[in-house]
Amino acid sequence: MTPDTLRNRRVAVWGAGRSGVAAANLLADLGARPVLSDSRPLDALALDALDDRVEARGGGNVLDGADLLVPSPGLSPHNPALRAVLAEGVTLM
Repeated sequence: MTPDTLRNRRVAVWGAGRSGVAAANLLADLGARPVLSDSRPLDALALDALDDRVEARGGGNVLDGADLLVPSPGLSPHNPALRAVLAEGVTLM
């Protein structure tokens, strides 16, 4: 995938730890429209380093129209939510 294919494309990032925030910021730099989500409530997340162009959601992981997903490295490949979105045709990045 090239930066041109990401421009203006909605990309979901699951997990708002360091790697999730870094991935979402990079996606914003590449012109994507990332949505960063986490199972924890939004007010429990450390998002000081999050780019203003990234939309953040707490209380559960969301796709919000994305067909590309960057999952947290700590998310099990056997996670039911992950398996469900993959079965729907969402592409992992």
